[in-house]
Amino acid sequence: MSQASTRNQDLIKVLPGLPYSPPFQQHSGYLQGLASNQLHYWFVESQHNPKTDPLLLWLNGGPGCSSIDGLLTENGPFAVNDDGKTLYYRNTTWNKFANVLYLESPAGVGFSYNHVGKYHWNDDVVAQNNHAALHSFFKKFPSFTKNPFFITGESYAGVYIPTLVARLLNDSSIALQGFAIGNAVLSAKFNTDSSVYFAYYHGIIGDDLWAQLQLYCCTIDGCQFYQTKSQQCKKYSMQVRQMVSNHLNDYYIYGDCQGVSAKQFRIQHILDDWDQVTGTGHPKGHPTAHPTPPVLPCIDSKAETIYLNRHDVRQALHIPHYVPPWRVCSAAINKDYNRNVRSPIDLFPKLLKKFRALIYNGDVDIVCNFLGDEMAVSSLDRRVIEERRPWFYNDTLGPQVGGYVVRYDKIDFLTIRGAGHMAPAIKPWQTYQAIYNFVFNRTYSDLPNIV
Repeated sequence: MSQASTRNQDLIKVLPGLPYSPPFQQHSGYLQGLASNQLHYWFVESQHNPKTDPLLLWLNGGPGCSSIDGLLTENGPFAVNDDGKTLYYRNTTWNKFANVLYLESPAGVGFSYNHVGKYHWNDDVVAQNNHAALHSFFKKFPSFTKNPFFITGESYAGVYIPTLVARLLNDSSIALQGFAIGNAVLSAKFNTDSSVYFAYYHGIIGDDLWAQLQLYCCTIDGCQFYQTKSQQCKKYSMQVRQMVSNHLNDYYIYGDCQGVSAKQFRIQHILDDWDQVTGTGHPKGHPTAHPTPPVLPCIDSKAETIYLNRHDVRQALHIPHYVPPWRVCSAAINKDYNRNVRSPIDLFPKLLKKFRALIYNGDVDIVCNFLGDEMAVSSLDRRVIEERRPWFYNDTLGPQVGGYVVRYDKIDFLTIRGAGHMAPAIKPWQTYQAIYNFVFNRTYSDLPNIV
């Protein structure tokens, strides 16, 4: 079968629940990873000029969480109403200015699968599969090979993206221009050390605990909470972790906890254990659904879960009948995942020789907090192009501070004021403006030409 025929088979003709037909084409199907890995994708073409507009890849993190969650709750063209049946259009969709490819990775996440039941991943193998999937995409859609290409994502995509970009350094067949990562996992050390400061600065822990941390974890040269050898430091650091996990929405500390609370989770960091069941008709060994569907703590994903598991929606998305129900995250993938790249920021000096980068953070997320990512970017010791300053967006009252940005040689660090871990969901317009201006290499306070 020709690639054109396969692409046409992937065309979404009618998507249930939409109030009217979209003004753009969209496709859903499978891209070939390594071996038998079938990675589900959902591709929305630009509403502006798909032939010349940039192409963006979006990856959610976890590891083990679906990028379709990003489409439906963060930056895609539509979202699911609370009824789980109908959709509404989002006016801050990134496909107003770009073609956007959402990839569910690795196999075992969302609708992605393989037939041999091998769902034990590490960072390097995931990068290899994502690289293969990109080549599979461009075989299906060869007309997009010349479009400027950017890789975007959030959270554990702070590992997925640098490891994938490293594989593209010598791949001239893909027109990669740069990458942008939100609330990124960039360094286990910086993230752990900074989270304690973050908890104190934001009133989560008090002076008494802070005094004990200062006494047992800190010297004149600074504080070390990550991999400390002091048993007392470990004791008091664990108290910080317990305070953060105690009913608090640590993805968005000023937001209320929706759905399952953080207190109900025994988390490695994000996910609880989830039984692996081999159901009749499912691909062998697939990590299928637990009687209580796994969700992210304090995040309500019920509506999108109901919607994506409707029979007519699965048919519209060309999902085979033997693929198990969709879940926002797979705790089985998360539990068995080998995190073999602990400090992806160490890859950046090599990556920045060829590509531009943006690290952006919603500043009220403690899971991957802005202090840690700012430390990581600062540790690169790049030449400062523009000192740290506010950037602005417009609302009905006029210009407002969107956050703060410092621009280095080939990499920018930017905060989004008042946003949490999923910045496009909490501050959609501000994140839209930041990504638009990064992609088109403009000043962050510039208003997008496309609204």
